[in-house]
Amino acid sequence: LSDAVASLLVVVPGGEVVECGGGACAGDVLRAARVGLGRVGVAVEIRLRVVPSYRVVRRESPVAMTSIADGANAMVALAKVSEHCWVHWKVGSPAALALTLHRVPRKEEPPDSTECYDGRNWFPLGELGNSLLHGTQGK
Repeated sequence: LSDAVASLLVVVPGGEVVECGGGACAGDVLRAARVGLGRVGVAVEIRLRVVPSYRVVRRESPVAMTSIADGANAMVALAKVSEHCWVHWKVGSPAALALTLHRVPRKEEPPDSTECYDGRNWFPLGELGNSLLHGTQGK
């Protein structure tokens, strides 16, 4: 959360009000005030950087493991376009399972092939995941 702090108004121990952020004080002072738990002073106003509301969708994707290098390259490519990426692979299996999270603007409906992620439904695996990891269909 401290990275989201854009600027602060801080009352320092001498009673002076100091603005940190937006070029008003040194970067080290702003960093210290963000995480100092009151050591720099008491924050009386905090401005946060925010982003528009969005939905997170979860996808399962197979990753061919023809070689470790090919699999690693495919996983790096997935990680670059995802908010979060987990990869499950059984050593010796020809494919791994990548579970990824992606942002979708709130006003857009997620595609049918995705599942809205609510923080609790990382598992159970879908048909693809069960098939790749357990050799079973569905759950």
